[in-house]
Amino acid sequence: MQFDTSSLWIYLYLPNLQLNIQQTHAEALRVADKQTVIEEPPAQIVYHPKLNQVLQLNKQAQKLGIKKGMGLASASIICSHLVVSEYKETIALQALQELANQLYLVTSDIVIDEPSGLFLRAQNMLRLYGNLNQYWQVIQEVISQQAYDLYYASAYSVNVAKLIAKHEQTFISDNKELIQQKLQKCSLAFTDIDKKDIEKLQRIGIK
Repeated sequence: MQFDTSSLWIYLYLPNLQLNIQQTHAEALRVADKQTVIEEPPAQIVYHPKLNQVLQLNKQAQKLGIKKGMGLASASIICSHLVVSEYKETIALQALQELANQLYLVTSDIVIDEPSGLFLRAQNMLRLYGNLNQYWQVIQEVISQQAYDLYYASAYSVNVAKLIAKHEQTFISDNKELIQQKLQKCSLAFTDIDKKDIEKLQRIGIK
């Protein structure tokens, strides 16, 4: 699909898909086995062995000071009883495809942005639903059926919508001034620009 700059787009950012799915399965097993619900889940991460990086982590791991991009050794020093799962790309891709299939029932133009996002072209759906708020409400009803961590943003550029959403925002608006205000608060570190190029831009004052 060609991304046009005159249309309003929404980006759905789902950074913890594998972790969310594993947590849902674990909860389902506890219910099936009639086990006592654990009040405080253990610190848990999804780890990419080739990159030696933490890719996903739950709130308990965050509270302890573990961060994305951290190596396994550093994370293990912080928490000796850390629950570690190896990253499997197929889990996230399958989840994205299934979510896209569900959304196709209520919206038309969807683009999967591997490994953790979806683009929705909202512009051509506004006439059908009346306005952006009503359209977004329908989208949320579909997404809420899954226990996924979700951030999202709208903009008249797919790159801008993605950039705002990756700052862990929950922003839906068709107001260009508000979108510009959100964009100005964003960091280049969350773009797809090469790190070396970002460093060059930062040297001349562009952050």
